[in-house]
Amino acid sequence: MYPRGPINIDIWCYRELPLTWFVANDRERGLHNPQMLNSHTPNKSTPDADNLAKFVCDAINGVVYSNDRQIARIRITKTFHTTPPFTEKTTIKFKRVLHSFGERYYNN
Repeated sequence: MYPRGPINIDIWCYRELPLTWFVANDRERGLHNPQMLNSHTPNKSTPDADNLAKFVCDAINGVVYSNDRQIARIRITKTFHTTPPFTEKTTIKFKRVLHSFGERYYNN
């Protein structure tokens, strides 16, 4: 059963690090700058963050919520995956909004 009230969605899109960030363009040899490990380095390349958010929201529509009108807030972060194995992944977190909106409370 889907939540009936508004929900918040957090999307983290981790992109694969370019080979040029690695010693001798080899992922097995490690990063040029080891301080980059576990950092959140912004990614300005395509696809655009708003297009990623639209894609994810369309994909989870009918799975996480019944209608995308329920989305109260979307927060998207597009960054490089700086943790081994440095592959691409997307993490989606969602939760129901339990704050009051006027006279009505949404608990489901």
